[in-house]
Amino acid sequence: MAMLKLKRIDAMSVAKLEGMLFFILGIIAGILVLISMLTSPVFLEGISFWGIILGAVFALALTPLFYGALGFVMGMILTFLCNVVIKMIGGIKLEFGR
Repeated sequence: MAMLKLKRIDAMSVAKLEGMLFFILGIIAGILVLISMLTSPVFLEGISFWGIILGAVFALALTPLFYGALGFVMGMILTFLCNVVIKMIGGIKLEFGR
C-alpha cells in the first residue's frame, strides 16, 4: 500500500463539481417549490395566469441556476480555506491500495 501526501487541492475542479451537484439539487428544489406553489390555495388565490407562469419559470429555471452559482462560489471559498489548512498542517496522508 502506497502512502501519499495531499499537499494541494485544485479549487477550480472542486468548484465545478460542487456547482454541478448544487445545480442538480436546485432542479430537485425547483420541482418541490413548483409543486408546493401549485398545490397551495394561498398562492393560487388571486394570482393571475401570468403570475403562475412567472412563478413556474422562477422555480424551474432560476432556482437551479442560483443553487449552481452558489455551489460554485462556495466550492472555491472552501477549497481555498482547505488549502490554507493543508499547508499549515503539512499535508494530509492518503493510503491507496489495489
